[in-house]
Amino acid sequence: MKFGENLKSLRNKLNITQEELAERIKVSRQSVSKWECAESYPTMDNILELCKIFNCKINDLVHEDLVDLNSLDEEIIVKITKLSEEKQRKVKGISKAIYIISRICKIMVLVGLAAVILTMLITPIISKNIKLKTIGELEIFNEKIEYTKSEKEIILTYKEKNITIDKIEETYVLNEILEVLENDKLFESTVLIEIAYICLIVSLIFLYKSFSNLEKLFINIYEGDTPFTKENITFIKRIALFMVLTIVIPSISGIIVSKIIEKDLGIGFNMLDFLYILFLVSMAYIFEYGYEIQKDSKGKMYD
Repeated sequence: MKFGENLKSLRNKLNITQEELAERIKVSRQSVSKWECAESYPTMDNILELCKIFNCKINDLVHEDLVDLNSLDEEIIVKITKLSEEKQRKVKGISKAIYIISRICKIMVLVGLAAVILTMLITPIISKNIKLKTIGELEIFNEKIEYTKSEKEIILTYKEKNITIDKIEETYVLNEILEVLENDKLFESTVLIEIAYICLIVSLIFLYKSFSNLEKLFINIYEGDTPFTKENITFIKRIALFMVLTIVIPSISGIIVSKIIEKDLGIGFNMLDFLYILFLVSMAYIFEYGYEIQKDSKGKMYD
């Protein structure tokens, strides 16, 4: 149904003539006739007056398949426009893909969380069973291992078999471990590692909550009439909060550890982190604004 047909139908239901309707909204009968014949459209003030007379909403008068939508007031267009069928399919398709991906990521985070917790529990056991007997000789779980260091490589000798470590990354890590043992800082290092694990666990928990809320948000968008609902705004705000915490906590913990060990780990805040935080917070307010302007269209963006 078009606007003119809607208007005529509502007028006939109340048994109001064109003259009577024109008189009530203070326009000419010819104006009402033109509206019903789709030769012209009323102003926003007149549409609101018609809604009062017929006790209806704007959408009851102005339907989404108006032929000449551009001839209406911009304010009316904002209130009545919905997504085309093609765009609806795209929104639905993207929403379904995102909530499926979010569900998969949520499971992956849980697996990672379990692995980190297991490693955190094992680390103290390993550290208790690593001892430096003398410079150049280790005892690991009561097994004797000798080592020699040079600038480019580390050679480990176990049961008369030599193992050469010459990759840069592996050599660096092993040198750091040997330095800790040689300086008798194994206990302090273990404590710091455990603190780092705790921070990582907290970050993963917040990441899990972010994916969980993201999944619920896009299930709602996929199954609902519009993304702009109060519940979805709540999900967006939670996602923003949890993601901000996921960014902030590792940075703060890295700064603290760097201060304790008096060594720059290259961990901290940067401009990109602030950009992420500003973007996430702004998204929550954009959704809230979208909800406010969506109220007048029966809360529906698509069928």
